[in-house]
Amino acid sequence: MGTAIGVLILAAGIAFGANSTRIATVLEYGTYSTRGAANLPGEQQEGESGLGKAYAFNWSQGKLETFTLLVPYLYGGGSVEALRPDSQSEKVLRQQGADGSQIRGFTAGAPTYWGDQPGTGGPIYGGALMLGLFILGLLFAEKSYRWIFLGMALTGIILALGANLSSVNYFLFDYLPGYNKFRAVTMALSITLFAIPILGALGAEQFLAKDWPEKKRYQGLAIMAGVPLVFLLFGALFLDFRGKVDANLPDWLVDALRADRRSLFLRSAFSSLAMILGSAALLWAIWKNKLRSEIGIGLMVLILTVDLWIINKRYLGEEAMRTSPAAAFFGETPADKKIAEDSGYFRVFNLENPFNEARTSYRFASIGGYHGAKMRRYQELIEAGISPEIDNFILAAQEGQFNYQDLPILNMLNTRYLMAGRSEQSVFRNPRASVRPGFPERWCMYVAHRKRWIN
Repeated sequence: MGTAIGVLILAAGIAFGANSTRIATVLEYGTYSTRGAANLPGEQQEGESGLGKAYAFNWSQGKLETFTLLVPYLYGGGSVEALRPDSQSEKVLRQQGADGSQIRGFTAGAPTYWGDQPGTGGPIYGGALMLGLFILGLLFAEKSYRWIFLGMALTGIILALGANLSSVNYFLFDYLPGYNKFRAVTMALSITLFAIPILGALGAEQFLAKDWPEKKRYQGLAIMAGVPLVFLLFGALFLDFRGKVDANLPDWLVDALRADRRSLFLRSAFSSLAMILGSAALLWAIWKNKLRSEIGIGLMVLILTVDLWIINKRYLGEEAMRTSPAAAFFGETPADKKIAEDSGYFRVFNLENPFNEARTSYRFASIGGYHGAKMRRYQELIEAGISPEIDNFILAAQEGQFNYQDLPILNMLNTRYLMAGRSEQSVFRNPRASVRPGFPERWCMYVAHRKRWIN
């Protein structure tokens, strides 16, 4: 045991040394990012640093949402999902007199997700077969391995719950060194996804290798198959499939959408049940010597591959394999061409989700952009200055008044062009932008240092 611990410590030291330069640069930049101390009064308590709780736990896994590991469409999948051609939403939209383009637009990207998170690109799915084997591992794997990997799986789940288990996670956020530098706590499920297949493989190995009593083996297979059946019955009877986004939709469409979410869940649950029953049947056949172990294990691998392929293909379609997404995404638009005619020194502000897109920065010096660890000084400038003034500008522009003099911070940052789309007509030239190179940056830093903003 002592030798093993020594080897692990040595390996950890080598790994740390190999990545020391990267760790050092991250630590250095962290003090200047939103993980560092605030520059404006009222942002944090004096001497504090790190992210605020509301921001860090914004993407917390719902209390039951963890079970998408077993049933991927328990909460509707991604924030938007394509519905089947015979969906209830399509039928009611047609009954309400919607035209074909409106129906296709809604059903191609319906708000199927109804969980607690603000949005999600898709469910965190562990593979039904692997979850079934994981259950088997809890019953048949050696105790030392069983507790190690069960502990790892539960640790990932507890951390991913975030604000939904605040008694634990808020304590860790306040007292665990470095933990308040992280966000999107659902990423902790990567620990769970690591533990599940390992314990599952160990469980299947021990189930087949040892001479267990026949009754215990049948009990193990029954429990393995019974868990998804319980979720199938529970979901069909007790889940209401109503989400926060439904508040923006009429009642008749919400009712249809809830029916479509239920349908998504039932198909997903039946699929998971079939995968687990199939793997249980293969284990039984190998145990009873009705099937060679090589063939049985090969068939289980095939089932797992098909299962994951079907789910993953929904989020990574064939087009992503055939063409270059970067070339299509960064292709020059008429708006880009118009701005590119100006060879001077200026910046561009994209009004379409400016601080969560980076396409504008590909071609021009941009006011917006995105980074997972934003610079705190600039983020404070955005929140306290840029966002309020651009909101007021847009409200006035919708009434036909383009008050560029009411954009003092954007003018200071030399924002010569505002872009509201990809057409040539969506580009607006700001006549009040600063034209002195270097001036905007120096003045911005001075203002932030003085902890006040231009009015």
